[in-house]
Parts: sequence; structure tokens; C-alpha cells
Amino acid sequence: MQIKTITNITQCKKLWKEFSPKKNIWGLWDIVYSFYNRRIHKPLFLILEDDKGKIEGLLPLWFDKEGGWYTLFGGSYPENRRLWFDIKHFKLFLEKLPTPLVLYDINNKQSEDIIKKYPELEPMFTETDYRYFINLKEVDHSFEKYVSRFNKKHRKNLRNDLKKIEQTGYKIVWETTEHIKDMIRLNIERFGEESDFKDKTILKEMKNFIKILNKKKMLFTSTVIIDNKTECVEIAAFYNKKYYVINGGYNKNIPNLGKLIVSEHIKKAIELKADEIDFLIGDSGWKKLWKFDKEQCYTFEKEK
Repeated sequence: MQIKTITNITQCKKLWKEFSPKKNIWGLWDIVYSFYNRRIHKPLFLILEDDKGKIEGLLPLWFDKEGGWYTLFGGSYPENRRLWFDIKHFKLFLEKLPTPLVLYDINNKQSEDIIKKYPELEPMFTETDYRYFINLKEVDHSFEKYVSRFNKKHRKNLRNDLKKIEQTGYKIVWETTEHIKDMIRLNIERFGEESDFKDKTILKEMKNFIKILNKKKMLFTSTVIIDNKTECVEIAAFYNKKYYVINGGYNKNIPNLGKLIVSEHIKKAIELKADEIDFLIGDSGWKKLWKFDKEQCYTFEKEK
């Protein structure tokens, strides 16, 4: 077995489409390519060949010139990612991995399988975070059954808060790209300098990402209008029976607006007969309050 490198983007695309299992949106070439900027990113795909030249595995990377490190092709936004080779070859790949390298948010089971097989590598799995989701099959695709996992007081408060916001006479519209500018504005107003959209590179990547989601007819955008003003815009994606709540912004001065939009996305996923709602990685506290399911993802680093 030997490791070879491929840097031609056309060949990289072909290899990706051959090896990706395409089980989630982060396995789709068009999706991850939307984050690619040839001015910033340099592809570096590592392939595993047997003695007869047959390709047995693939590790798709790029070098980020702005960050100064290698990472998985697509960067840090895609998550819950898997390595497309048998982990028995992990040490062989490890020898050839360029540095500095950071592989963000590797799938929980695969990471733990690697650590179990190679316990001496555990220190290289430097960080863990949680992916939050709802397994809708476990709640029989029922919003009420999902809410039943809350305690009695929590259920009562949620219902009361949703009734209160009904008094605003809000209107919710499901669309695609009509109010993306409002989403960006609302996100910046809410988070200020901490908003991802204050970064021109991230903003451009997000716009490309949204464009591709829309082109592939995966985009679901919820827009809440109150007194003829757009007060909330949140984007989601639907693919392979998984519903992803991606990003958005809303007027934080309107009480219970956040609770409304989370509820509406859960109901939309149920309407679409999704098996899972993925609320992505990371939590400022609200995901825990919603009693979402969670699983760890690992970040792997090689410094030199």
C-alpha cells in the first residue's frame, strides 16, 4: 500500500464523487465546492493505492492560505465528517499527512474506533464538541410527543410563550432566497462583531452555499413578518431524509420569537417526513434547554 497526492481540481472532483457515500449534505461535491475559493484554497487529495494501482481509500484535503493550515476539503463549516478509508490504514495516512493540519468535527464512532485501535493517538484528538439533533423516528414524527420529553412546567411555559407571540399577529412564509439580505442584516444586528457575516470571506462562502442549496432544491427558508416588517429569517436544508437547521437571524427584542422559529422548523421537518433534524455542532445554551439528542464529534490535529 502507498499514499499518493492529487492536486488537480478536476481529478479531485472525480475522486470525491467516486468515494463519497453521499449520505448527508456534507458528502455532496457541489455543497462542499461552494466553500472553495481558488485564491485561498489549494486542493490536496491523498489516495491509498494497493500494489496493483487500485485506489482503496481517499482523504480529501485543502490548504487554507489565510489560516495557514491543512484541513478537510470544504473547510470548517461541514461537520460530522467521516474518513473514506479503512481505519486499519490510519497510521499509513498519518505518516503522509501534511502539517499543520486540523480535521474538524470527525464522526463520533469513527473517531472512537481510531482511538480504540491506536490509543497512543488519543492526544491528537484535541477537542470534542456536541452535534445536536432530534431523532424524529423515536418520537413517531410527532411534535407533541417530542415536547413530552420536557417536564410539566417546561411544556406549560413553552405553550404559553407560543400563545403570547401569536398575539403579535405574525405571518410565517416558507420561501427560498427572497429575504437572504434580511437574514444577514438581522444576524449582524443580533450578534454584532461576533456575527460570522462580518467576515467577508465567510459571508461569500455562505452566499455560495445558499445558492447551491437553492439550485439543488434543498433550501427551506422561514421568514417571520410582524407589522409588515421582516423580523426573522432562518435557512434550512433537506436531503436524504435529514433536515438541517443552518443559520439565520432574528430580532432579539421580540419575546419568544426564537422559540417560535425552532418550533416551526421542527414541524416543517415532520411535514417533510424527515428521519432526523440536525441542529449542527455547538451550543450557547438554548439547545440543551430544548432537550435535543446529542453526540460527540472530535477534532484531530497534527502540528508537525
